[in-house]
Amino acid sequence: ILLLIGLVIVGGTWTYFDKDNATTETAAPSPEDVVAKLDRLESKKDYVGLIKALYENTDPNSSKAILAWLEKRGDSGFAPYLYATARHMLITQQPYQALLYYSAAGLTARVDAARCTDRTTASWVAFLENGFKGVHEYMAANPESKVAAGSWAMLKEESSKGRPLPDWLCLNGENPSAYVPYV
Repeated sequence: ILLLIGLVIVGGTWTYFDKDNATTETAAPSPEDVVAKLDRLESKKDYVGLIKALYENTDPNSSKAILAWLEKRGDSGFAPYLYATARHMLITQQPYQALLYYSAAGLTARVDAARCTDRTTASWVAFLENGFKGVHEYMAANPESKVAAGSWAMLKEESSKGRPLPDWLCLNGENPSAYVPYV
């Protein structure tokens, strides 16, 4: 039981104790392992697991691999992918591009939330927007970028209007069994 609790606390990663240096370190998964995990979660349509996996990696090498993985998915208007792109652009020191994707993700997610009958799904948007301090700092330092980001977000939303129904969001409200999307 203690081992299970330990794995939960550590978040499923393994740690080791270096007796020579008396430090504890956590091994980051390889970029290949990160991409393989994303592929598995995506194929199972495990949206919660996929979002968690996209957010938990903060290693710049993994971020580069995640950005390449996201790019292969094309421009589908899938809000979690837009948020993840923004997150990993921040990690790889691309704040302007992060702002663009963050803005597009916010608009797309809000439109998707409006398509769900369960209004509790809107709380997912707030959850997805955690951890973007760098975007807000960039906007504060470059206020003129807000207009460009808003315009780009509108173009992204317009270009993805034919995207699939927002199951990723609507099935994660308080009452997923009553899911009936607005079309």
